[in-house]
Amino acid sequence: MLNGRTRAKLRYVQGFVRACGADEHEVALWSTAFRRVYEGLHLAEETAALVPLPLRTEAG
Repeated sequence: MLNGRTRAKLRYVQGFVRACGADEHEVALWSTAFRRVYEGLHLAEETAALVPLPLRTEAG
């Protein structure tokens, strides 16, 4: 449960990403981002370039 007092677990993030229609490659990218943010892992420069960025929406 997300209540603001504890961080989300990786499995919940993965489930949410899958529920949004992501394929396994995209789930892996989000998993890498999760670990990078919450576990402080140092990623190789090549891997860091694969972390997905938020989608931009056009105003109007």
